[in-house]
Amino acid sequence: MSRTAESTIKGFLYQFQKTIKSILESSYDDTVTVEGIVEDVDVVHLDGSTTAIQCKYHESVEAFSASLIYKPMLQMAENYAVNPTEDISYKLFLHVQNQGISSRSVTENELDAALGSANAKLQPIINRIPTAFNKADFLTKLTLEFGESIDDLSLSIKRLLSEIEINNSDVDNILYPNSINHIARLSCGDTPESRQINRLDFERFLSTSNSTAISKWTLALNTKKQLLTSKRKQLSQYLSQNSRERCFYLSKDQLVV
Repeated sequence: MSRTAESTIKGFLYQFQKTIKSILESSYDDTVTVEGIVEDVDVVHLDGSTTAIQCKYHESVEAFSASLIYKPMLQMAENYAVNPTEDISYKLFLHVQNQGISSRSVTENELDAALGSANAKLQPIINRIPTAFNKADFLTKLTLEFGESIDDLSLSIKRLLSEIEINNSDVDNILYPNSINHIARLSCGDTPESRQINRLDFERFLSTSNSTAISKWTLALNTKKQLLTSKRKQLSQYLSQNSRERCFYLSKDQLVV
């Protein structure tokens, strides 16, 4: 696998993991949309407010620079300019090396630098943002959060999964890979409604999961060998029988592209 492909896979995995953590930390009354209408993850709260989260994973970047957030910040500014009176909080969730877990506001200088960028790829977004939009109000709604590495985030998720009351649950080999697989499948939905989930439905799904999920996403995890071993043990009772014919049934509805 090329570095670019590996980086892309990790970027999606980081987004899926952040989505899982958002679900597990949400209220049972909240609705989470994977690949939301506003950002990567939209959390709609009972009071009607929305937390819109965009995830960026820069594993190879040694230190933070404001240019890393220019594009997502401009995309959020564009959304705010269209919906200035909506109760939306924007969160940039970012990981870079040598940056501890913390959060802070984005400065007006950083926003102005993004709006004044000469990067040709950013010009279409910049041109769609009205010059007179309320920058001060937008910045009160925007938070920059420096997150964990992909491995540390997975450990945080596993701790949260272990707190769910599911009898005889295996967090590492059942709950965690099935969580990744389920969110990846939801992200492919054609409509926002088909990509929505809440904490109760998520926990119900996990309570019915009893085998290890294997997909291109779970195979990208650093526990791939462990997951494959677990899957082999689950299948061994059927594959070890001395039968001349074996049939594998694959349901197209359960395949994740």
